[in-house]
Amino acid sequence: MELFNDDFVIQLREKPRGRAAWAVPELYRTAMAPDRDAQRGWMRSTLGSLSDPGKSKLKARLESHRDFGMAYNELCLAAVLLETGNEIEYEPDVYGTTPDFIVRSHPPVLVELWTRSRPDAVKAANRRWEVLAELVNEIPVPAAVMIVGPSREFVKAPDSRMAKIVAGSLREWLLRGAAPSVHKVAGYEFVVFDRMPGLYAGLAPPYGGGQVTSDIVVSAISEKISRYRSAANELGSAMIVVLTGEPSAALDLNLLESALAGKQAMSISFSVGTPGLLSKTTLPLRAVEKREEFDPVLSAIGWLSIGISAPGDLTIIPALGAARPVGELTSPHIRTHLIS
Repeated sequence: MELFNDDFVIQLREKPRGRAAWAVPELYRTAMAPDRDAQRGWMRSTLGSLSDPGKSKLKARLESHRDFGMAYNELCLAAVLLETGNEIEYEPDVYGTTPDFIVRSHPPVLVELWTRSRPDAVKAANRRWEVLAELVNEIPVPAAVMIVGPSREFVKAPDSRMAKIVAGSLREWLLRGAAPSVHKVAGYEFVVFDRMPGLYAGLAPPYGGGQVTSDIVVSAISEKISRYRSAANELGSAMIVVLTGEPSAALDLNLLESALAGKQAMSISFSVGTPGLLSKTTLPLRAVEKREEFDPVLSAIGWLSIGISAPGDLTIIPALGAARPVGELTSPHIRTHLIS
């Protein structure tokens, strides 16, 4: 059955009805937006190139609101790997484990993908801010509103009941035309900082994205190695651990390179809105910056840059002391990068 078929889209279309365009989840935009035809094309082609049972498992995850983000990253990686001309398997059973991919090259390559997500507490808070933002977006005054108090380190997202109270008070305030002042309600302080396009108000929520350090990156790679070391040895395969990040998760290729080079680095992501302390973290100092060396079963580390109209690009960084180097994986969207 085709990915995002007509029956699926009909059922999906009812769910985001009435939401502002910015508030529509990515799954809905991917499945239905007229400007995403190219994206749906390569997604269907890639999925159709996989064999069952992996194909059916991945399709189910792509059509799940909860799993879409992670599954989309996996499909992007599958598309890039298929461009090498090799057969790939998704979540095969390999000596009691289920790695994300096996590339049937010579030698074979076991590929595991780690997606850095925002912390659960951050995602939960962001969802509560979204509830308030949607209510503010129903106010028929084209005002861009932000929170200026309490400061970012103390401000808490309201629950659904409090969000209705706050939005109702903001509605009365904006309809009175009192925008130049500071509006206080339920412990929050709001100001208007710009004019919105269109006819309705918009809120700049103080979304959090979280933070990533070199230690988190190195630990994630080591955990993947530990889990799949035996399977790779039994197969006699190379192993690549590929990293990527969901939007606003604070992980990028620069931080990965710093971590692999032995540098203690940190990245923080946040949204505009609400002044105050962004983060407070203690990082241990490193007396020596020494290139990270993992178990010899690891052949390379990868960074997946996620795309939309095209799947994206894969950067492969060879690991120090690898027992089985990666063979030739040639694709327009794969490059090899060396760290000195």
